[in-house]
Amino acid sequence: MATGDLVTLETMRLYLGRETVQRDEAILTACITAASQRFVGETGVAGVSASFTDYFDGDNGTIHVCSKGPLLTVTSVKVNADTITARATWDAVGYVIDGDAVRLDGYAYTRGIRNCEIAYTAGWATVPEDVKLCVCELATWVYQNKDRVGIFSRTTEGGGTFQYQVLTVPASAKSIMDRYRRVRVG
Repeated sequence: MATGDLVTLETMRLYLGRETVQRDEAILTACITAASQRFVGETGVAGVSASFTDYFDGDNGTIHVCSKGPLLTVTSVKVNADTITARATWDAVGYVIDGDAVRLDGYAYTRGIRNCEIAYTAGWATVPEDVKLCVCELATWVYQNKDRVGIFSRTTEGGGTFQYQVLTVPASAKSIMDRYRRVRVG
């Protein structure tokens, strides 16, 4: 299992409902990695839990939505190289995690160019079941279409033509990805 894969080869075998032959395992593993990367790329979620750092321009505001989610923990918040600590009580100053955002109380992300930095951990400790299903569907789709990449139709021996349905992603997988898609504002 490659770093960042959202399902294991064993999960993929169970999804396919059959044992895989050894020569297929390398291909399926590559399909799992490609499908996991596609899910993360299309949705903007972090996938499996990992560390990230956002560097951004301050705008005198008090809220920054982190570029990856779901947000789990914040390691540090800096504005103009000054460290801002976590808010200790409800009426104290500092930062607080608010969903996938880091909100400042008593401070602001002062105007500047790349003068703000937030180090954090985002992603899933346990991948949701519908995401696993989506990645299995994407990986299966890539695997089943591996022999016809770039081929839109074939002529049969009897002279007939068989046309393949051209999809960028299966509809069921797309609907799951749409539910997780992060919308960037600004």
